[in-house]
Amino acid sequence: MSILRTLDSDEFAKLIRIDQVVPKTRYCNYLLKQLQYRLTDSKPELNPGAVLAAIRELEGGISCGTKEAKEYKRKPLAGLWHKHYIEPGIGSALKNIKNALQRSSPMFSSDEVDPWAASGEMTQEILNMGIVERKRRHQYTGEWLIFAKYKDENYYLCIANHDTGDHYIRSKIDQYCMSEFSWLSRVLCGKSCA
Repeated sequence: MSILRTLDSDEFAKLIRIDQVVPKTRYCNYLLKQLQYRLTDSKPELNPGAVLAAIRELEGGISCGTKEAKEYKRKPLAGLWHKHYIEPGIGSALKNIKNALQRSSPMFSSDEVDPWAASGEMTQEILNMGIVERKRRHQYTGEWLIFAKYKDENYYLCIANHDTGDHYIRSKIDQYCMSEFSWLSRVLCGKSCA
């Protein structure tokens, strides 16, 4: 068993140095537990530094090369925001290559592309417009760091994948984050509570 699994939240926070990026009062313990689990028990492992880079950017630091933060407009996540962070492994790279190809060539706008017929054009497109260019233009996509804005500050709640359902994300926020941030229910309720 990895020694990292035995660390409590404070020890893990100290290890990854999250408090150097954002004060303890502005991130949820659930986020720490997710990072700890993804580092020790998942494949591919997640480097917490990728999430910290996204937080650092949101806190006014250097860009991590991903898309700008965006507010959720539809329930059940309306009122929250998400920022992409770069997931390790080939999956994230392939998602970005596919996005670049679909935007640059009609040949790739369908999921039913014949890979043999497309291989020459695909190679050229990857060389001309691949991952590096998407990062340079801050169009790189990744998985989500979900946060709330309250009194002109960001409060970091959790991470999620693109294929994680919004209702599941909301249920975890309700279960783990509401008790840490008493104002969060008002943010999630939004204008419908007024």
